[in-house]
Amino acid sequence: MRIDVHAHVLPRDCFDAVDNAGRHFGPGKIKGVKGKKESSLAATDTAQFWDLETRLKDMDAANVDCQAISVIPPAVTYELDAEGGAWYSRRLNDGIARMVKECPERFVGIADAPLQSPAMAVEELDRAINKLGMRGVQILANINGRDLDSPELAPFYKEAQALDVPVFIHPRPPAATIRMNGYHLMNLIGNPLDTTLAAAHLVFSGILDKFPRLKFCLAHAGGEVPYLQGRWEHGYHVRPEAKLIIKEPPSKYLPLFYFDTITHSDALLKYLIKWVGADRVLLGTDYPFDMADPEPVARMQRLTGIPKKDKQLVLGANAARLLKL
Repeated sequence: MRIDVHAHVLPRDCFDAVDNAGRHFGPGKIKGVKGKKESSLAATDTAQFWDLETRLKDMDAANVDCQAISVIPPAVTYELDAEGGAWYSRRLNDGIARMVKECPERFVGIADAPLQSPAMAVEELDRAINKLGMRGVQILANINGRDLDSPELAPFYKEAQALDVPVFIHPRPPAATIRMNGYHLMNLIGNPLDTTLAAAHLVFSGILDKFPRLKFCLAHAGGEVPYLQGRWEHGYHVRPEAKLIIKEPPSKYLPLFYFDTITHSDALLKYLIKWVGADRVLLGTDYPFDMADPEPVARMQRLTGIPKKDKQLVLGANAARLLKL
């Protein structure tokens, strides 16, 4: 099977929680929200976000057999209060579960979790995995500006490790955006930068030592992570700050991550596979956004110098193992 681990939805029955244009939350539409909250939700009336017939046609055209579907990142509502965030997270997960139920041979669900309240996130993750049958969880690369090494997140990591589900890290606009206003740089640079910052905090904080069986997957081929190992390694040996917590160099931890294939470059994808190993790379598209890879399977198949067995790992075998398909 060719399994896309990075594909987004917004269930149609969640649309009444946003305005008709899908661009901001309206007063009274979500518990805990007062007045309108601006969001980057856009084009959510496009059928690709919610219509399975449209999605299946696009999957067939791209030679993708199965999608692991997660909510579109702009719909993740960490900015709500704990009660409101938990309410909407349950709504999103129920909607994704219904979509999977309509076509279980082509879709698996990736849960949302209200991480503004780690305790409620643990509760919802347990419900999503054990009652709704979801196979992983998506979190954003920062929680309202808090980094992923925040001590409050430890109970959530403990639960994800106990449930043995992959944690897919997707970026959101990072804190330092003052120079990213034009040219779509918020996405072209900001998104990969945010993923890189998340990975760095996980590595240098010792989170990967505390939760050694936790499976983190980095979106967009890990951002800049694959190209910074040398710099991180050098910094570990010459700067006391870099080894304040971890006792091993970063090179021990970086191979513990999983990476999707969204490089938009054959040469960079080939480098990624050779650098981290074929068993740590997963097919991804970012469907249905305009920054998606429209031909992920064809790109993987045409790579030279990658053995067929390794291509099969990337195309689906790794994801099948992680998602327990």
